[in-house]
Amino acid sequence: MKEHSAQIDGEERARREKDFKEGKLDVLVCTPTLELGVDIGPLLTVVLRNAPLMPANYLQRVGRAGRRLRIGFVSTFCGPGPHDRHAFEDPAWLVRGEFRPPHVRLDNPRIVERHLRSFLLEELDAQLPGRMVAFLDDQREPTRRENEELERLYAEAERRRDALVGRLAGLFEATAERAG
Repeated sequence: MKEHSAQIDGEERARREKDFKEGKLDVLVCTPTLELGVDIGPLLTVVLRNAPLMPANYLQRVGRAGRRLRIGFVSTFCGPGPHDRHAFEDPAWLVRGEFRPPHVRLDNPRIVERHLRSFLLEELDAQLPGRMVAFLDDQREPTRRENEELERLYAEAERRRDALVGRLAGLFEATAERAG
């Protein structure tokens, strides 16, 4: 069993996808990283830990099961929250009605900032430490934050600033071309 999320390096995610497709890995626990446009091989079973927010997301996720053999099994576990309760009480809601493709709202500064940070961390060679304790001077009685790891990230971002801005601009240009 392995994790597949944006927290995992892109090369490692690709390796895990390959291992899963080839049957070397039996279980892949995923965030929505495999939701759109990814063929993950002869997958028979999908288990969802909660109900996705929109029917389109649900169909993308469960549609991964049974693509090759045209037979699949899907289970969705619903939690106690209002959204999951609604999906549990009216499961047909997940597969009927209006389907809007998932999108990112660029008029929400918090969302844009999160995506920009994620892009930056994905592009940099320097990596955040695996544990937050790396930012403490003493794990048992911390008195100050250690910034050495962050300084490496900042320094690389500053060194590669023009290339990173160019790459980001290219992503927006490609998106505009597809939309236009």
